Amino acid sequence: MITQKFSLIVILLSWQFLAYAKVLVFESSSLIGNSDSVGEVYLGGFSGLHYHADTNTLYTITDRGPVAKAYDYNGDGKKDRAFVFPQFTPEIVGLSLNKSHINIINRLPLHYNHKKMATGLPNSIALHESNITNETPYNLKSNKLAFDRSGIDPEGICMDDQQNFWVAEEYGPSLLKISANGAILKRYLPFTNKNSQTPYNSTYALPKFLTKRQTNRGFESIAFYKQKIYSILQSPLNLETKKDGNISHLIVFDPLTERTVGHFIYKFHPKGKRIGAMAAYGNSLYLVEQNGKKGNKSFKHLYRLNLNNATNLLKSPKMTTEKVRPIKKSLIQDLNHKAFTVFSKIEGLTILPGNEFLFAIDNDFGLTESFSKNSGLPAGNKVTTTQSFFIKIKL
Repeated sequence: MITQKFSLIVILLSWQFLAYAKVLVFESSSLIGNSDSVGEVYLGGFSGLHYHADTNTLYTITDRGPVAKAYDYNGDGKKDRAFVFPQFTPEIVGLSLNKSHINIINRLPLHYNHKKMATGLPNSIALHESNITNETPYNLKSNKLAFDRSGIDPEGICMDDQQNFWVAEEYGPSLLKISANGAILKRYLPFTNKNSQTPYNSTYALPKFLTKRQTNRGFESIAFYKQKIYSILQSPLNLETKKDGNISHLIVFDPLTERTVGHFIYKFHPKGKRIGAMAAYGNSLYLVEQNGKKGNKSFKHLYRLNLNNATNLLKSPKMTTEKVRPIKKSLIQDLNHKAFTVFSKIEGLTILPGNEFLFAIDNDFGLTESFSKNSGLPAGNKVTTTQSFFIKIKL
């Protein structure tokens, strides 16, 4: 068990139903790499949350690893990414949370059969038809890297009643079923006509339309709810018209039959347009919608979802957009308050005992100030941080 520094900031708030918020500052001492260009980089990049009540453990997951700002490296008009550590392995991190400190209980690097470690490098276009877009990976010297057909970009985590982890993944987009020791048991991808580059342990079980997602806008969150896996795209599809671009797509997947059993439309708030996190608790499904901005431009809402009367497009595939009944949502809490608006994005949500809601803030591995907007390469200032943030509220 590794003890990490932990501090607690209590911010008293008087807005609707929100009596207080606790900002938990997690100081990581776990070094994941040292780069001559950006300096030491510590464990962070947390992009999901799940509270396991039976063991009183909080699980989070890293995303694909530390990367530079999106930039057009070869002048083709397409923005790509430089990876600080191309061989970085995304991992599940188990935490214990109490009033005085955070302990890292375990770290589970994700791997495939034969102990092949997963990387966070993008998949090649060959996984799908030609209209799919993935960023081309580069290193910090602007040299192009090879794609990884089994690379993953985790963005959400939950656990089923068999103690398997399930992860929402952005590249495919795909769903990952993962064992208790971090082994990727199966990766569920959208149906495609091309399968020559099928990744390890993969099968095609998700709707084909998901391949039309925007670049870096695949599955953003996930929840185990009523014995099914629920996952939703971060943003509208790439080819949706301006008229229909105010929606996202939520799919329901049956882990027993390995089939998609639901496809529902989620309608964004005019100020939102981006999914942040999702979680299930009891008979309720909760979702964070946001705009990825901070300060007075920030928009962050916590909703409760109701799918009871929403149109399941798998059962009505030819229904016109005008007749589709979207998911009903109820505003539970406006999160545009001081505790939240200092951060640009929420990327994890779980519910703790006592009706406390815990949110994870993605710190991008502490590299937000390390890259130049003009070159997409290290700026030379080696500005990094060891801090990750969680926010707890009680409703």
